[in-house]
Amino acid sequence: MRDGTYRYCIETAMPLGKRAGLMEMTCSGLKLTGSMKLFGGWNPFSGKTEEDGKFTFSGKISTLLFELPFEAFGEVNETQILFDLITPKNQFHITGRLQDDQSK
Repeated sequence: MRDGTYRYCIETAMPLGKRAGLMEMTCSGLKLTGSMKLFGGWNPFSGKTEEDGKFTFSGKISTLLFELPFEAFGEVNETQILFDLITPKNQFHITGRLQDDQSK
């Protein structure tokens, strides 16, 4: 993954249907930081990337009622992102595509 800031439209399947959200992440060397909006407000995360497009990151999902730590493992290419977000209670498979205004 090249250094830069990337914005994705993301979604995951929930028991009551699909949930859509947004994700922004910045890569600088092997360092990865960002934020995603999927379960309410924006939730920051940080982690690392590998040269083959794989990455890991962690953070907390914060709502009015609770905070839930998570870890994520996945991969990214020129146009899409795929990852599993794992919490102590659930696991979510998340897919996304690069927002249209960022075509390379």
